[in-house]
Amino acid sequence: MSRYDFSLEICKTFVFDASNINPVTIDSFNFKSPRPKNYSLDNSLGNELTGMDLNNINNSLEIFKGEFYAI
Repeated sequence: MSRYDFSLEICKTFVFDASNINPVTIDSFNFKSPRPKNYSLDNSLGNELTGMDLNNINNSLEIFKGEFYAI
């Protein structure tokens, strides 16, 4: 999952307006130090190493939403 896709999932979960979120490439920024091209979020290695099915992003965001609004 890219950071863009992650942002869209946050908007969907919290019912935010996603119209201001735009996909960009890492090359469009002028960083002073090099950055990796792949910043994607992936928990498949954790699933494989633990033998457990870790929460997917939708479940995790719903849990966070519940905790956030419980404050």
